[in-house]
Amino acid sequence: MTTTQMVPQQRATSTRHAHPLWSVMVWEVRRLRASRLSWGVALGTFGLLLFILWTERTMYSFSIANHAQGYSFTGSVAETSAQGFLFVVPGTVLLLYGLLLPFVSGDTVARDLRRRTHELLMTTTLPTWAYVWGRYLIGLFLSLGLAVLLLVALLVLGLALHLTVTDYPAPQGGAILALWGALIVPVTLLMSSISFAFATLLPRFATLVKVGTLAGWFVAAVALPSLPDRCFPT
Repeated sequence: MTTTQMVPQQRATSTRHAHPLWSVMVWEVRRLRASRLSWGVALGTFGLLLFILWTERTMYSFSIANHAQGYSFTGSVAETSAQGFLFVVPGTVLLLYGLLLPFVSGDTVARDLRRRTHELLMTTTLPTWAYVWGRYLIGLFLSLGLAVLLLVALLVLGLALHLTVTDYPAPQGGAILALWGALIVPVTLLMSSISFAFATLLPRFATLVKVGTLAGWFVAAVALPSLPDRCFPT
């Protein structure tokens, strides 16, 4: 009597190693998605932006007069129009929005040093460039997500005012999107990159880096634009 031993047939599988940059980004996305705090911060930020825009809601009046030719013109624009966007966003909204960006992207690498999780990462074969660039890209995507929240909050508020307030025009989506890309996106790229670069180079002084970035943004957004009026009053 002979016995035959059945050997299970093994399927040939090809082992594919994911790109290290992609691996870092996937890890960070999974961490953010699993954290309830991340969703709470996103919801709270959206509510804060919506509240700021709601406090700024108004119909901006303007007048154009030329006494030499004997004509004058007065009118008003909504904040969700192209002209109103230029009135409301470069002021308080853009200032407060820029103050949030260093806290979004500045701590992506410094946080590992503070929590001492960098020692665990050093034991892996993960290259340094992939780790740094992966964290930078995720921080940049989060900052752009914050910019998208600002755009959505502006459109939602404009639509709500259009449905509830008499004679309030509907938001001009195309014009607002174009101005958003010209004003908000460059600020997002600049502030996110600066805060990440300095916080990564000086991780032990990440808090000072964020404070310095906030101070620099305040000077650039508020102090410098007001200098011509103070130095050369009309």
